[in-house]
Amino acid sequence: IHWVYLITTLLLAFYRDQAWAFLCLGTVLSLLFSLFNYALCLKPFYKKFVKFLHVSAEYESLPADASADRRRSSVMQLDLARAELLEAELADFQSLFQKREVTRRQSVPVLRGGRRGSLLRLQLQQ
Repeated sequence: IHWVYLITTLLLAFYRDQAWAFLCLGTVLSLLFSLFNYALCLKPFYKKFVKFLHVSAEYESLPADASADRRRSSVMQLDLARAELLEAELADFQSLFQKREVTRRQSVPVLRGGRRGSLLRLQLQQ
């Protein structure tokens, strides 16, 4: 909803200013971005969410006298659907908290003194 409001406001401003090139280019780019967002973000997450809802409804509709095997199978399916749903959200954040070794080569040297002197020292270090 926010994306639609923002892009509509921007395109209306282009229309009022009669900036036809910006209006055409902005329309094409916003449509491409919207399609990308739908195809790679919204649709896969929605499918996983609907799957979770179905599995959750199946688990909650189990009769009280259901066998232990049936109950365990339903719990395992629910756990798998939950893990699949959360995996989409947490996949990017896990890479932020990995421990890794940082060598001097991967860090930026501290520049002290004048800019030229620091650059000369940096060249001499290599």
